[in-house]
Amino acid sequence: MDPVFPFCYPAPTAFYLTAYMVTLLVHLVFMQYVLAGSAYLVFGRFLNRSLSFRRTPQPDTAAVDTQPDPIHETLRDWLPFATSAAITAGVAPLLFLQILYRKSFYTANLLLFHRWMAIVPVLIVGFYLLYLLKTERIRRGPAWRESAVALAALACFGFTAWSWSENHLLSLDSKSWAEVYQRGELFHHTPGAYLRTLGWFLSSFPTMLLLVGWQIHCHRSYNINSSPPIIRKLAAIAILSVMAGIISLLSTFPVRISISATGEVDTSNMARSMRFDFLMLIGLTFQVLGWIFLAFRNSIRTSLLLVCTFGHLALLVAIVAIRELGRVAIIDMAELAQSHADAFRIAGLPLFLLFLFVNAALVAWCIRIARRARNATNSR
Repeated sequence: MDPVFPFCYPAPTAFYLTAYMVTLLVHLVFMQYVLAGSAYLVFGRFLNRSLSFRRTPQPDTAAVDTQPDPIHETLRDWLPFATSAAITAGVAPLLFLQILYRKSFYTANLLLFHRWMAIVPVLIVGFYLLYLLKTERIRRGPAWRESAVALAALACFGFTAWSWSENHLLSLDSKSWAEVYQRGELFHHTPGAYLRTLGWFLSSFPTMLLLVGWQIHCHRSYNINSSPPIIRKLAAIAILSVMAGIISLLSTFPVRISISATGEVDTSNMARSMRFDFLMLIGLTFQVLGWIFLAFRNSIRTSLLLVCTFGHLALLVAIVAIRELGRVAIIDMAELAQSHADAFRIAGLPLFLLFLFVNAALVAWCIRIARRARNATNSR
């Protein structure tokens, strides 16, 4: 039986492929939260003018204050943190990507040159625009003002997403490298880049809504269980976006029977891809059924959120694997095996694990300090 991808390659290559896909998955979760979340904020206040959501009454008063949409409030509060998490989580897959696909990755970067590096200042602008959304002047101002700021932030993150899709496709299109260099193009306009960006954009909404669902479910100040409209809204948007995103993404991924780097039909790649197709089907089924059951209930139940989480995680794993299967079918991995082995031999894995443990301990310590400070504040 053919080994499961990515363990069908020599140990160093398999290690880097696995590490890359795992870290990419973590980055993908935060990235999709930011991309879909900023899009939601563009129209959030307009869509929810007719809805009011109730906070649980305080013990000392019978009055119940009306509050804006919990989805909108949660996103505005957490998007800056999620953006910093997405950027930080993107460092690891970027490093593994450079080891795995040196020539193709660096060539695409050099060809796009200054335009490719523009994603750094653009991300900085988008990051601070999210903080601007939290200011009182924007929060208390007219809806159009908040939508304009959110739209500017969305444009920054959308430009970054499109740039990564553009870079990815250019790295695989080695036949066009000479022509792109001769013409001095700073953009690589292809229908695939736009369709691919649209696919990632649409598929980001289920991730965002699932995370927001958990946040609202754990946030006791919102009486979400007495507001079926917001529950149905979460479910409806998630189901529609997951179906549209999957269709759009799969239409841009390479065909199942791929032509390998040697020019021969790679039937083993098709067999490996079919396994992840099956995993995608399982994830899609669990996720859609979970959201449907949530839509017909008057409360968000932990068990149903767990079902949706399992399904969505399986779906993301399948998408990431299929994406890399399309890449390794085009790039000659056998030619890169020696460079992977050399990097694996000098990578200093024990040192990496040591710093991983130290950093994890420091993060846990910071979280403990923050919790103590919050508890002390609440007890006053």
